[in-house]
Amino acid sequence: MMTLGLVNTRFGVFLVFDVFGDIGDANVQTSPHDGPLDPDRMIRSAATYPLPDVIEQPSGIEYLADRASFVINTDQAELFELSSEFDSISSKTQLMGGPLLFRQGSIEGVVAIEDSILFAGEIGHLKEWAIVNDAWSSKSEIMLPGEYDDAEWSAIARNPETGELYLASDEQFQIDIFDASGAFVRSLIPEAPENSKRSLSEFMISGLDFEDGHLYVVTENFATLLKLDTDSAAIKEFIGLEDAGEVSDLVVVNNKAYVTIDHNLFDERPGVRVYELGTD
Repeated sequence: MMTLGLVNTRFGVFLVFDVFGDIGDANVQTSPHDGPLDPDRMIRSAATYPLPDVIEQPSGIEYLADRASFVINTDQAELFELSSEFDSISSKTQLMGGPLLFRQGSIEGVVAIEDSILFAGEIGHLKEWAIVNDAWSSKSEIMLPGEYDDAEWSAIARNPETGELYLASDEQFQIDIFDASGAFVRSLIPEAPENSKRSLSEFMISGLDFEDGHLYVVTENFATLLKLDTDSAAIKEFIGLEDAGEVSDLVVVNNKAYVTIDHNLFDERPGVRVYELGTD
């Protein structure tokens, strides 16, 4: 009975990872001022949307324009579709089977592609899901080159101009680009500006998204939002999210960044924070 509790309950998983294994993120630094770059500007959230209690540890977020809804996936490999105000859930879907201990953290990022969505994480390939008979159903898989079988992706985005998929891991500060079939194209490694205090490799990427021809990169630590040129990977702007915390993902809609925040079992649930990005 104790073994079942450890592998199939939130408290058991908390004990395995955060207590016995000491794998938790309690020591993640979240102040933008402690990072390797001084922010060009600091912004505070303009709004915070509480999430329904059933949603714990959100790890990915995407906006579905054709459905006027948001989807959020969690560290427990669940998918929730919510209203535009995050106050009602239209569906809940289990993305993986098996004990919770083995699902925990397996699915991280989500992105919309045409009429379906793609998930990335620690599963070695990309999983595509689509609406079938008014319910989210597994559709297909996109296999990546063999050298990425052990990749632990933390973020995914799609370039709307090229259809290419952008993937990142929190283990290295670079973005790998693949075509729609999963073939590797190239890597983007943002260059540190001259005023950098330390190496940009300290940043742990947790979210990616495109808006108006720019790639937005958000980091789990130092609560940082970087605006990149997609061709040169030059950093166009470095924004500190003053009150974010441990960021797990973002989606940019109409020049607003909707940011999900991770939390441990006994932490207050921070909801979805919204940041006005302003205009160029």
